[in-house]
This record gives sequence, C-alpha cells and structure tokens, in this order.
Amino acid sequence: MVNTFDIPVNADCGVSGDYDLTANFMSEAQYRLGPPTSLLGSFSDARFFGGITSDDGASFSNAFSPTDSLDISADITVDVNHVGQPGFLVIAAALPGQLLMLNDEGQFVDIGSAANPLVVFKRKNLEESEQLLIAQDFVPMQVGVIQLEANIFVGYGLDAYPDEVYYHATPMNLTVQPP
Repeated sequence: MVNTFDIPVNADCGVSGDYDLTANFMSEAQYRLGPPTSLLGSFSDARFFGGITSDDGASFSNAFSPTDSLDISADITVDVNHVGQPGFLVIAAALPGQLLMLNDEGQFVDIGSAANPLVVFKRKNLEESEQLLIAQDFVPMQVGVIQLEANIFVGYGLDAYPDEVYYHATPMNLTVQPP
C-alpha cells in the first residue's frame, strides 16, 4: 500500500516525505532471471536462473530478516556457441550508489575503487551449465547488516572478447529488513 493522501489528517503531518514500496515474492524453485543481454549488445542464447533461500532450497524468496541464514546461487545455461571456449564468470551486486563484484577469493570488491572495472570470479573453459554459489550460510547480522537492498547479477564472457559480458536483464533481488 502506498499513501496517496493529498490532504493532511493533521496540519502538523503534511503530505510530503519519503515513500518506499517493497515487493516480496516466493517460489518453490530458482526463478528465471529474464532474457539474456550483454554489455556490448551481442546476441546470446544463454539462460540464467537464480534464487535466495533460507530453508535449504525448499523455497526461494527475496525478503529476509537480518538473522536468517541465506544461500544465494545461480545457474547459467551457456550459449551453445560459447561452450568449451576459454572464458570467465562474473558476479555483481548493485547497491544504491555502489557496484560490487565478487572476486576469486570470495570477497565483494567495490569496482569504483578497482583498477580494472571488471572483476572476474572464475576463469575456465565454459561448460554447458555453470553453477555459481554466491553465498552459503550468510547471516547478514553477523557482518553488521540489518537493512539492505541489493540486486545481484551473474554472467560470463569469453577470453577472446574480454569486454563483452553476457548476463540477465532481471536481477536477483535481496531485501533485508528488521522484523
């Protein structure tokens, strides 16, 4: 529900202020992460699935409390024309005013301060299906997070075209709010 009143109930209340609308959803399986896209506009027939669970995969959602233990994972079905080629996997988390990328040591790096704006999670010959474990048993409160809105993207690229990354149009949304 969003406040649409244009006449204050009390003169001291006013009618302006910050409004937030948060959508929560649940699914019994990882969900498709929208159509494929790419940084440079190349065509790809890749497919992306992902989800966040706090019950060992019995259900997937986007809204959690700071004390929930979260597992975040994604699956990429690589374009058949890219299978077997040397490439790389990337994982990004978009926060308000900040873009983080997961490095090969499992740490999120602010790419605003990185020498190379593209941080690679893993280099390998691309397989037909790539499974990515982004976080396991992650409890936001244990790292001081009690409120968070993040959109997570996964993708891949080919070593032959290092500036091109294939990823999904719809992010995995993670919303952490106090109960």
